[in-house]
Amino acid sequence: MGPFGGRVLDRLVPWYGSLISVLAFLLFLCIQLGAGGINIGAVIIVAFGIDVSNQIIQVAVTTAIYGCVSQLIICLFCENFPNSLIEFLQKLDPA
Repeated sequence: MGPFGGRVLDRLVPWYGSLISVLAFLLFLCIQLGAGGINIGAVIIVAFGIDVSNQIIQVAVTTAIYGCVSQLIICLFCENFPNSLIEFLQKLDPA
């Protein structure tokens, strides 16, 4: 895929990347079922295509997970940290 494919993949929404990967996997699976026993070239193309589709789905899912985790961390620190700090300081100085 190289740098061009990496840039295209990085700009995709993670769910679209997952959808494209699953559809590519099904396409290469159909090629394997149709021409796998007839020609060795089909087997090589299928092996390359399945590897690429697995890498795409790993990147898409990882991006989605880290995006959700970073949003969760931002919400926790932005929303609860000032309140918990104020409560902590009030417990130290009751007057």
